[in-house]
Amino acid sequence: MTDLVVSVFRLTNTRYLLAPKLDFGYVEQNTGVEWHITAGGSRAYTLRFGRGIAARDAESIDNQNADSHFMMNRVQYALLLAGCGLFHAEGGSFLSRFRMSPTGSHK
Repeated sequence: MTDLVVSVFRLTNTRYLLAPKLDFGYVEQNTGVEWHITAGGSRAYTLRFGRGIAARDAESIDNQNADSHFMMNRVQYALLLAGCGLFHAEGGSFLSRFRMSPTGSHK
């Protein structure tokens, strides 16, 4: 089964600028976990698909938080280098962790 983890971030800027639309994917070479990052305005979302990433134990949840924040740091640096401004990403929430079966039902 494939797991799905969704994280939401609030993007703020001291000059009250809105982030431009970003939409890109990334595949981790060593684990095969796929990321989809989308951002724009004052929000950013990370979606991750992979096997075994939605475990509900405390260590796994901490790792998920750290991975999401690390990826958002990369997005912040990209926005800065592109001349869009310096944004701060505040962790909003874990929307859900789903276990996806091939038939499309989830637990």
